Amino acid sequence: MSATAARTSRSSGRDAIVRAVYDTVVEHGFGEVKARQLAEVAGVSPGLIHHHWPNLDALVVEAFELFANEVVALTTAAVDPRSNPRQQLDCLLDALLPDPDAPEVALWMEAACQARRQPALAEAVRHTNQSLTDLVAAILAQGNALGTWSCGDTTLAAGGIVAIIDGIAFHALVLETMPGKTARATARRLVDATITA
Repeated sequence: MSATAARTSRSSGRDAIVRAVYDTVVEHGFGEVKARQLAEVAGVSPGLIHHHWPNLDALVVEAFELFANEVVALTTAAVDPRSNPRQQLDCLLDALLPDPDAPEVALWMEAACQARRQPALAEAVRHTNQSLTDLVAAILAQGNALGTWSCGDTTLAAGGIVAIIDGIAFHALVLETMPGKTARATARRLVDATITA
């Protein structure tokens, strides 16, 4: 096997392990993230996991960061800066409040709960939350500048909107009290109250 082929094989094994973390957490929660099970799901040897990561916590954080960066990038891409601020906010809500059965909602809720016990994961969750808050704040500032709404402190309002999204996602996924359409409609009403307050 050539050096390039060996690197590609190791890279695809690493990617498979990260994907196995994602699938395991979505299906069973963080409590089931164990090297042997991950290796089995990824189709690699447990030794490969220990070769790439010093411990399972580091692997979990890397997998979450990869997922979180993808969510922020996809959310940012969903918000067309040429559209008016109201449309941008609607697109952002649609992107961040998918169907409650969407795996990314489950992973976000699991990570938020697990972050209390894992400082590195908590930092990754905070970083993602701040990235989303910054995106919302930029939309709110644009809306203020254009006279679309008047929401005062855009940073504070943006943090509130992200908290609304998190709370609605929790109700939709964990409590199962809000189907997708209801969740998005409720979020829009609460966001409207926030930006006009």
